[in-house]
Amino acid sequence: MAAHERYVGSIDKSYFNSENKNSIKKMSNYLRMGITYYKKNNQKIKIFNIGTPKSKGDSLAPIVGSKLLEYNLDVEIIGDLNNPVHAKNIEEKIRDNISENDFVIAVDACLGVLNHIGYITIAQGQMSPGTGVNKQLPNIGDISIAGITNVDSGNKEINFFNLYNSDLFMIDKMAEIIAESLYNAITEVKNPLLNEANQLAEKVFA
Repeated sequence: MAAHERYVGSIDKSYFNSENKNSIKKMSNYLRMGITYYKKNNQKIKIFNIGTPKSKGDSLAPIVGSKLLEYNLDVEIIGDLNNPVHAKNIEEKIRDNISENDFVIAVDACLGVLNHIGYITIAQGQMSPGTGVNKQLPNIGDISIAGITNVDSGNKEINFFNLYNSDLFMIDKMAEIIAESLYNAITEVKNPLLNEANQLAEKVFA
């Protein structure tokens, strides 16, 4: 289920407006810097998408997973529309797929304040899935990405209702932004020369 707008052990959190035309560029750079700084050389990058397509507001991360599979990105993608990670199987998915040698980028939907709906947050540290609907699930993530899909009312029943009645068009747009940003960032981390070429092109054509 969706996470609340909260992280565990996070030292920094940045907000990106999905309506901003430069959001992909900004998120790509932010993720690239975060992965480069925090990831150890021997760690494998894995993207862990939490959520279920049974609820519109909670379908963000599974959509991200399915979009990333279309990119053929050379990292393991855990959680997509066909094989979602949700409250009933998250412990099993972590046990079977995640080890101490993995650098995990966790993706989830979350609830937040009204003027943050449609925003995407990136933080260093673990996210706490399920808190928006009063579920206690394992914390996960070296970097955490959350899309704010609706309002946190502070009430469990109302929050379930909010999740089911979120804007699917907005969620798909957010998922596309997250997927493309992850693809750009990880591709550049794995290919430093490509990163240098992109930075040079930005200077030339700025």
